[in-house]
Amino acid sequence: MVDDAKAVLNRTPAQLALALQRSQLVVVEDRAVASVFCVLNPSEPGDRVRAVAAQTGAVICTPEMLLTTSGVALKLQRAMSWPRHIFLSTGCHNRHTVIIDLVLHVCAMQGRGGCRWTWYLEADGPDRQALFLARAQKRQGSHQTELVTLLAPGQDAAFQEFPNRMILSRFLAAIYRIDARFTWLGICGR
Repeated sequence: MVDDAKAVLNRTPAQLALALQRSQLVVVEDRAVASVFCVLNPSEPGDRVRAVAAQTGAVICTPEMLLTTSGVALKLQRAMSWPRHIFLSTGCHNRHTVIIDLVLHVCAMQGRGGCRWTWYLEADGPDRQALFLARAQKRQGSHQTELVTLLAPGQDAAFQEFPNRMILSRFLAAIYRIDARFTWLGICGR
């Protein structure tokens, strides 16, 4: 639960306890293991919630949806189930340390079977960089979308040979896909 939503939910603790029991939900402190995020505005859940929910295929809902089942619940597609080879420049990591560390933590929490993303960190040395470029060479053509190069703004010229170069915000926007089959827009009881 995000703090603003938590304040709304804590106004009726008995109703919240009943809703959590009915939905078989448990409140967790580590957002990396959460499967449901309760926020006031699902269209703007915040960068960290958006990143984790997109990676794991979580549900983002309003407090009303959690308490009364008449509200908004967005189910996201699980981006970590898509094969990705991601090169992370040191500049990008230094600029976005908090969000990058969170994304890496979520991948680590899911384990090898739950995450199909392979990370190549520039900080790990030239061997990882060469390994990524070799992978890119093999994947030319139809599998080009599986390759991602995350850079800080202004680094594009230094990484010309790297495929699919983008900044972190563009990558996070690309993995944020709503799964319309499981999304509930029960506004005003409709």
